[in-house]
Amino acid sequence: MSQRVLITGGTGFVGHHLVPHLIRRGFEVTVGGRQSSAAGLIGAQFISIGDLRSDIDWNRHLERMDAVIHLAALAHVTSDISESEYNQVNLLATARLAKAASTTGVRLIFVSSVAAQSGSSADRILTEGDVPRPTTPYGRSKLRAELEIKDVCGDFVILRPTLIYGTNAIGNMQRMIRLAMSPVPAPFGLVANLRSLLAVENMCAAIDFVLTSPSATNSTFLLSDREPISTRDLVSQLRSGAGLSTTQIPVPPVLLRKTLQLLGRGDMWEKLAGNLVTSVAKLEAAGFHWRVNTRDGLYALGRVSRSDANRRSPKESIQASPLIKK
Repeated sequence: MSQRVLITGGTGFVGHHLVPHLIRRGFEVTVGGRQSSAAGLIGAQFISIGDLRSDIDWNRHLERMDAVIHLAALAHVTSDISESEYNQVNLLATARLAKAASTTGVRLIFVSSVAAQSGSSADRILTEGDVPRPTTPYGRSKLRAELEIKDVCGDFVILRPTLIYGTNAIGNMQRMIRLAMSPVPAPFGLVANLRSLLAVENMCAAIDFVLTSPSATNSTFLLSDREPISTRDLVSQLRSGAGLSTTQIPVPPVLLRKTLQLLGRGDMWEKLAGNLVTSVAKLEAAGFHWRVNTRDGLYALGRVSRSDANRRSPKESIQASPLIKK
């Protein structure tokens, strides 16, 4: 008998990759969200669960399930969102779901974030044994949710993914892809930092793995590709896949940092040029095998992104520019 899995937030970026992955693997998938349908998620059932801030009857939604994958979250890291708002969605809603999962005996896979453990950069390789030091309201809300899960759930897995890349990526990764596809060379020729990224294919494979693996039960895992990459090489791999020149402007990092500060974007410096490397030794020891390496994954993403750019009209290409503020 196939496993029955509920995915919250399954209509988002990760969900559009995860749902078909699990269906191909023989899982019976139900997607829970606020939209009226799961457009494009062929083979999955859709149920409306409403706003996460409301009093959702999770027990009813979980009564036939073997596992629930909690992707839904307030993920935008911005000063416009208060700590209270992050807690309402990322903490309180997760706590209610965790209690229902415990009551119904359903395994809870909680997709947290590396932000629950660290700020935008770290001076050493992060491991699950490090004391978590989140620096943003978003990261703190995720860590508090993790603690709630550990308190009430008898069968859970917590994943802390790094920045995820893949087709139709969103947020910071989407902006980096647009920058890489720009006809103007990127200014990262001298940026030799190291950051751990995560291919969405590896994300899906890891969730698939922890759904059924006894060795993953009641554990927290950092989740990234096995090898880190510099911002300079990230852009080069994307551009190489797109058939574009990989030449980048050799701007001294100190000048790049000061320029960003003058533009009021000093927060971007650590994300662009800081180090954030995670150890995946614990997940590997549990028996997980990666599907994609970072360089190949970025190269393939560059090919897809270039094809998408070629299909845009000139007006759409201008609107998609990372230099155009929405």
